[in-house]
Amino acid sequence: FLFFMILSGIFFFAQGDILLVIFTLTMAGICLAVASFSSSSPCSQMGAERELLQIMAYEPMLLFVAIAFYLKCNTFDLSKIMASPESNFLYMPGIFIGFLFILQIKFRKSPFDLSMSHEIHQELVQGIKTEFSGGMLALFEIAEWYEKIFLLGFVYLFFKWRDPWSGVTGILVCAAVLFLSTLVDNCTARMKWRHLLGSAWLVTLVAGFINIVFLMYIR
Repeated sequence: FLFFMILSGIFFFAQGDILLVIFTLTMAGICLAVASFSSSSPCSQMGAERELLQIMAYEPMLLFVAIAFYLKCNTFDLSKIMASPESNFLYMPGIFIGFLFILQIKFRKSPFDLSMSHEIHQELVQGIKTEFSGGMLALFEIAEWYEKIFLLGFVYLFFKWRDPWSGVTGILVCAAVLFLSTLVDNCTARMKWRHLLGSAWLVTLVAGFINIVFLMYIR
């Protein structure tokens, strides 16, 4: 999990191919589920099953993000995407809204903390990381924080363009998104998995698909 998370971050911050970044990120999530499945703890295995459900929920939107950037900039190359002549957000508001929605799933925060509870007194104990301890738990915590910073890089990507001051706007938006995510986490209760899948796919279909059609039309 840590290896593939770092690898996806390297691809991203080295301004490589955005599709390669997303596929490597998905591999990281699968590795985490496999690690959790390897335990005999029922809470850990339940968390692994829910992690796979979460991957099913957010993966279509991640692919829409890559497709939208390609349609807008005519490339999957991150260096060229960040050198766009105008802000990508202006053409991709629906994709941005959909990405913010799945970002809460990727952060494993309420109401989408199905696979990992942050409170040990709940029915899931701590889900996927119930059986992690010592050095293994440290690797997980490092990877999770790395994942948060890396995913905020995608938020930055929506606002970074040729103007050198656009980077400041991107950083400010990243800070606002992190604050909003924490606020939602502290104000909501956990959803059931059916509501998670239904709401994530609905947002992907409405916000993501309509924005993709718009980008295809203006192209």
